[in-house]
Amino acid sequence: MQNYSTYIGKKVVAKTVLTLAVLGGLGGLACAQAAGVPQSVRAALKDRVNFSALTPNTEYTRFIVHYRDAVPSSKQAPAAHVAMLLNRLDADMQRVGASLGAQINYVRSLATGGQVIDVASKGKSVGVARTIDAASLMTEFASNPDIAYIEPDSTARIAVTPNDEFYSKQWDLYEDKAGMNVPSAWDITSGTGTTVAVLDTGLAAHRDLWATIAGYDFISQSGTAGDGDGRDSNPSDDGDWFENWACGLFAGRSGNSSWHGTHVSGTILATSNNGFGVAGIANEARLVPVRVLGRCGGNLSDIADAIVWASGGRVDGAPDNANPARVINLSLGAQEACGETYQKAIDLARSRGTVVVAAAGNSNANVSGFSPASCSGVIAVAASDRGGDRAYYSNYGDLIDVTAPGGELYQNDDSNGILSTLNSGTREQQDPSYKYYQGTSMAAPHVAALAALVFTKNPILTPDQVETLIKDNTRSLPGTCSGGCGKGLVDAAKTLQAVPEVKNKLGNGAVVNALSANQGVELDYAMAVPFGVKDLKITLEGGSGDADLYVRFGLPPMPNSQQDCKSAGGNNNESCNFGLPSAGIYYIKLLAYRGFSDVKLKASFSPKTSATFSNATRYRIPDGQDMISSIAVSGLSNGTFVDKFTVKTNITHPIRAGTKLQLVFNGDDKTQFAVVLKPFDHKDDKDQSNVNETFNVSLGERFKLKANGLWTLDVIDRSDGKVGSIDSWSLEF
Repeated sequence: MQNYSTYIGKKVVAKTVLTLAVLGGLGGLACAQAAGVPQSVRAALKDRVNFSALTPNTEYTRFIVHYRDAVPSSKQAPAAHVAMLLNRLDADMQRVGASLGAQINYVRSLATGGQVIDVASKGKSVGVARTIDAASLMTEFASNPDIAYIEPDSTARIAVTPNDEFYSKQWDLYEDKAGMNVPSAWDITSGTGTTVAVLDTGLAAHRDLWATIAGYDFISQSGTAGDGDGRDSNPSDDGDWFENWACGLFAGRSGNSSWHGTHVSGTILATSNNGFGVAGIANEARLVPVRVLGRCGGNLSDIADAIVWASGGRVDGAPDNANPARVINLSLGAQEACGETYQKAIDLARSRGTVVVAAAGNSNANVSGFSPASCSGVIAVAASDRGGDRAYYSNYGDLIDVTAPGGELYQNDDSNGILSTLNSGTREQQDPSYKYYQGTSMAAPHVAALAALVFTKNPILTPDQVETLIKDNTRSLPGTCSGGCGKGLVDAAKTLQAVPEVKNKLGNGAVVNALSANQGVELDYAMAVPFGVKDLKITLEGGSGDADLYVRFGLPPMPNSQQDCKSAGGNNNESCNFGLPSAGIYYIKLLAYRGFSDVKLKASFSPKTSATFSNATRYRIPDGQDMISSIAVSGLSNGTFVDKFTVKTNITHPIRAGTKLQLVFNGDDKTQFAVVLKPFDHKDDKDQSNVNETFNVSLGERFKLKANGLWTLDVIDRSDGKVGSIDSWSLEF
């Protein structure tokens, strides 16, 4: 049976030995900068239209119009003059709106005399985001010679370098030569709302890895797992240490725990701007830790099941994954060509819209002989060093898609490696720490994080489209690569700037009126459904002709072959209903079986009456210190307020009185909240152990809050010579 192991590069003894060979707001008509205005027109209007303020792939919804005879507010223009000016503006808004198919609204007058306007969607298309060329809109306004100047009401951002303690050591993110240009990508997105699964050794408790949601342990053999059982719901890393020769002659006499999955996870989404540690590339994404590697590696059968489960597929004996991953990172592999089991698992994941990223391997050999990197459909990642050369250990070849920073460690100097989150324990988990590693295992999560950023900007892209964007927007390696390093070095900012804006997005409760199409024509829409939804209803009604409705989760439906729902009656009264729908993107296709007109499309979902969120990762509580475990709550309706909720804890500690429990909430709407669940010296604590308890919290009507955000359980240990662990906890709303 073939075992699969992590791809950490081998430690180098001296440099002389080397041969240097990663749904926004709906509604509103967004204006995107495009090439809709000829250069000759731009040149003629350059003194009156601020074309230079438009940046690629940026939406503009507000503009500032300056009339020639406008008067600053400080000069107190006569009321008649102000009224005349606003009447003129109203006429221009109606003229341009009619020309471009937009609804333009007056916002306010500026102290400078300028007028702020807002571009909104037409009422007949509520819930649909439409896109217009911002340059064209400004040009239309400037056709009135009374307008002296028009410019976008652009957004200014704080010029921030992350304040994380070790950010300056993360050369792989920002250095000009071989970094992946992440800081400029953060001006666009940091990964909010995208879920990434890391299939690895599991996750060690770490204060820099907060955005963790329920994962799973897929190791079926207890000897490999090291936790006394087979598959279970706890993806905590119990260590992959091994005794002398336990893993074969070539593995070495013995080995300490690598905490490999924790290192990989930190590169993807370590919390940023928290004043300590490192910054993750997609630091606002969410992590699903999946344990597939233990002592001496992991089995293909377990990894294949985990790929299917992580992407939202069903695996016998395992609960359904409530948080299907848009991206799967595989920093693991074996020296064998891709087989049918791997390929089928990857194909199933991709069919659900999941991008699969795989490390190329560390054997300085052709990747064609290594799996899963040689499988079709994965993004195979080679590693570069700090100078931009192919790292001496990295596999290469025609099947490599891209290269990303993997680092190289030198004797007495680790600073050219990749710094990320780790644990200080040699066997069992001890304290959170940070360490430099090298390997294609370190390169792959750079690309997985970039894929997460791409999905955040445009969640309806297919895996092929994401891969193409990443590959087509690389830059040439500044160093050398023998054997083939794919399209080049990944560039985060360049990739995100090339991501197309989403069109035809449907918001909850969307109604799209007056749809029409000729026979055989297809109309496509997409709807993002969050976690915790009770039902999803998509309907067509009214009009004439015959429109058929097709809906598919994860990928656009194929009318003649693949769809999750088909409604094709003899008229336009069509409906697709889903109970307890999966979280993710639902694709909607209207096909004109016969030509149709004046048809109405409706789409809506409703939240469950209750929702439970949990974290089953085990966190060790050091003596005399505190340890936190977090749950990211999302998917509850924005209008859902809670004033009562339940907290259930499963905490192991020999001295119950020696613990204090505090719950902290940081809401998506900036709400903050904290409550002590259990103080020290609880009245029932005497001679008792453990805190396996249900806490019913009542805030009262005046203090009700929206529950979407980050909930953190802080367990404080009084110095008593004893240690414990947070085994699991949950929130029920």
